[in-house]
Amino acid sequence: SLTYTIQENVEDIEELTIRIKLQDQYLLITNIYNPPNKKIDEDVYLALASRKNIILLGDLNAHLPIFGDSEANTAGKTMEKIIDATDLIVLNDKSGTHIKYNGGMSCIDITLASSNMALKMNWSVHYDSLGSDHLPIKISINSSAEKEPQNYSRYNLTRADWSSFKKESKARFQHSLYDENNSVYYKNITEAI
Repeated sequence: SLTYTIQENVEDIEELTIRIKLQDQYLLITNIYNPPNKKIDEDVYLALASRKNIILLGDLNAHLPIFGDSEANTAGKTMEKIIDATDLIVLNDKSGTHIKYNGGMSCIDITLASSNMALKMNWSVHYDSLGSDHLPIKISINSSAEKEPQNYSRYNLTRADWSSFKKESKARFQHSLYDENNSVYYKNITEAI
């Protein structure tokens, strides 16, 4: 399976970033949802876009002719400024990605990539909505992802003293480890183990 790590979230926007290792470099993939009529925070997006080897994609609710829409909205104009200020390349080929309530199409699902990565990518829309009002987007990368080695510890479970383990576990878990704060709860469990 593909090994990835989830990166720390950026505050004030709905996003998820993962990092995967390609043959010769790491790639950051940031998926963003920007609700309709929400102002795009230019500084936050510029910070995201300034990272190397990135794919920035998602439902940005940004309309712009270079994405395939006939007119630009405020979010689209902000995205245009961000694209102009960075080395991001628009991967969209002007195909519709969102089925509007009246049956028409719009291009609010945007895919941008660092210029060095864009040349290695192919972008396409899959025309089976799978029940959604958004069409799936396929991005192929002409570079293999590496599986990062996993360090698994091996234990000889046949030599374990299970009765001592059971007795020690009962002693350590006598009191409640639960805490409303997940970090404290996690710490209590790991310390008990």
